[in-house]
Amino acid sequence: LSAVTVKKSNKDRSQANLLYLSQISVSKGIVDLLKCCKILDDSGLRFKLNIAGSYSNDIYTTCRYYHNLMPDKIEFHGLVHGHSKRELLEKSDIFVLPSRLMEGQPLSIIEAMATGNAVVSTHVGGVVDIIQNEVNGYLVEPTNVPQLAKAIKTLVTDKVILNRMKDKNISHSSKYSEAKFHHNIKSLFDSMLKS
Repeated sequence: LSAVTVKKSNKDRSQANLLYLSQISVSKGIVDLLKCCKILDDSGLRFKLNIAGSYSNDIYTTCRYYHNLMPDKIEFHGLVHGHSKRELLEKSDIFVLPSRLMEGQPLSIIEAMATGNAVVSTHVGGVVDIIQNEVNGYLVEPTNVPQLAKAIKTLVTDKVILNRMKDKNISHSSKYSEAKFHHNIKSLFDSMLKS
């Protein structure tokens, strides 16, 4: 992971800025997130959800339905790379990946941490190794939409918790730098050669 500079001045402070950056599929939790957004919108919460990634035709109709319900709350960006991806990460405050899959350690979560985002994800696979519930993010049970909405609402309404998690993630993300990765791999090989 290359060095990332957080550009706080680019963030729209009039609303909560949420980001989903992954494959747009049921298994990655997009439908759960869209249902959650409807709950948040109905409660009067001010937010904007940016969604970036590739999606299949089977999910298109569902995504279009929720976008039509909340056109000022949800924006689809398609597949993003490079500068566009970085810009979305830097403008966001809360990264959401409500996956139903047994994830490894999603690179998108590590990138979100490095750009100063609090993280809301699910208690699956390797996600629990990088997100400590109520320390640098919230972990909810997969498919639990009310729990997901509660976690996001807490971060949106409690700036002290939000800012604490964002700061924690910036410092914690250094554990996942490219240099650290290379060092760990080299150490692993060195220890294997000595055996």
